[in-house]
Amino acid sequence: MAKRSPGASESIALIGGHPVLDFVNTIEYRHTIRECDYIPTLRDVLLWSVRSRLLLPRDATNVRITADSAANIWHQLARLRQLLYEILIPIAEDRAVPAGSVAHFNKRAARAAKYAGLRPVNGQLRWSWVGEARDPRRLEWELINGTISLLAERWQLIRVCANTPCDWLFLDTSRNRQRRWCQMQTCGNLSKVRRFRERHD
Repeated sequence: MAKRSPGASESIALIGGHPVLDFVNTIEYRHTIRECDYIPTLRDVLLWSVRSRLLLPRDATNVRITADSAANIWHQLARLRQLLYEILIPIAEDRAVPAGSVAHFNKRAARAAKYAGLRPVNGQLRWSWVGEARDPRRLEWELINGTISLLAERWQLIRVCANTPCDWLFLDTSRNRQRRWCQMQTCGNLSKVRRFRERHD
């Protein structure tokens, strides 16, 4: 079970280059004894959503949270995070995405679609959330909509950190598309030290 780190949502590095990738990265060191969840409550998710620019501050502040609904909404978001991991990691590693994960995403996307529509934003029509402003389901809608846009436009840039067991995702926008680590000062240096030790053992 992941260690829960309430409050860490305000300090976790946002290195993905896209809110959806940063959302998946809120679990660190999956499937190891170091596994850590940085958004273990709905409040943490909302704080993170502003930092990652998934939601505007006013939109996050307006989300209605009740004692009865908070745990269930967070649970649904955690399930979506795992589903996105199952889809995006294979894409980053250039292998087939599990059909079951694709089918599950499609079902959630179909449910979310009823909250989407064209509406005027700054004088232009935009494909946007058209549900009730305080509805917490907007978080899931924004993530699903963001995933669809990401896979339609930038899927070929999705990478996973080369420093095992780190599995953070990022967009490789480097000039020669040779970025290997989520962060050079952490995983990059750790990889170099490990290779040095392996050569001199």
